[in-house]
Amino acid sequence: MIFDDKYYMSKALELAKKAWGKTVPNPMVGAVIVDNGKIVAQAYHKKDGDMHAEKSAIKNLKKPLSKNATIYVTLEPCSTKGRTGACTEAILKSGIRNVVIGALDPNPLHNGASLSFFKKHKIYVKHSVLKKECEDLNFIFNHNIKNKSAILIAKFATSKNFKISKKLGVPTKISSKESSTHLHELRNLTNAIGVGSNTLFSDNPKLTARANNKENCKMRLIFDRGLRTADCDLKKFNVFTDKFKSKTFVVCDLNSSKEKINLLKNQKVKILQIASKRNQEKLFWKLLSKKLFEMKIYSLLIEGGSEILKSLFETKSANYFFAYVSEKVFADSAPTALPEKFQKHILSAPSIKLGKDMLYFSQC
Repeated sequence: MIFDDKYYMSKALELAKKAWGKTVPNPMVGAVIVDNGKIVAQAYHKKDGDMHAEKSAIKNLKKPLSKNATIYVTLEPCSTKGRTGACTEAILKSGIRNVVIGALDPNPLHNGASLSFFKKHKIYVKHSVLKKECEDLNFIFNHNIKNKSAILIAKFATSKNFKISKKLGVPTKISSKESSTHLHELRNLTNAIGVGSNTLFSDNPKLTARANNKENCKMRLIFDRGLRTADCDLKKFNVFTDKFKSKTFVVCDLNSSKEKINLLKNQKVKILQIASKRNQEKLFWKLLSKKLFEMKIYSLLIEGGSEILKSLFETKSANYFFAYVSEKVFADSAPTALPEKFQKHILSAPSIKLGKDMLYFSQC
């Protein structure tokens, strides 16, 4: 059976996904070496600081290659030395004379540099094979490189008519088991999870990633610009009492009460104060994303509630969204996830089936 470039690139993509959430701030990359129609070596970039996928695949070779050997790699091979040496040089030294690339490096300083290198050394090179799939895999990395800020991802689960619960302030199970599984995979991918104080009070969420019988927590943000948490018994809330409590931050702004900030600090609560005022919504999100990036937090998954989501969409501050839409229908009087003007945009996005739900996802 003869396989084409897309087939081998899909195999490289499968490998890359094995490092889901483990390579930050680096991208997920997979590489497959094919010789005379057979896969003879393969590898993926396992975690930040480890050997790159291309070099690992070359290292895994068991015997010399023919002149027909091809390496398939999901992201353009690096052409600068970095911490582990340039992959373009490693490919040249290996004797591989055919290179197929999924997506080019989004960094303007490196974008296309490998193409010039390979052509100079008479190595055949082809790019943009399964380009969209390869780019989509590293949507967080791509945003970080281009914008030098954390990516803000809006996540919400709604009924078919865009309601987030049956009644205001009452937690309602909306999503299928399959959607829940996907959400925890998404949480594993991102560096931080954020919710508003209304969600904290009504749902008492854990805001952890729970998958494969493991519970992980990187950073949790509670958006509480009025500092309502300072007036509460914090022992009631999971995020302030569990084993990950040191990773919880209360986010406020310049209008927030200094007295309440001190009350929270006295209870060993970490505060993240953003240098914007209450009416500067767009500036708040912009400064937050820059601040998180400085803290080496490269992605924030914002899980509502409705006021937070509305602010993100109204100010065009969300960079990406994941909308889990159930087949359930709630009463018209139930609280709405987003204003109607945004609903058509959500439903026009690419989607996949998750159990009985639909997941819509796209750049904003």
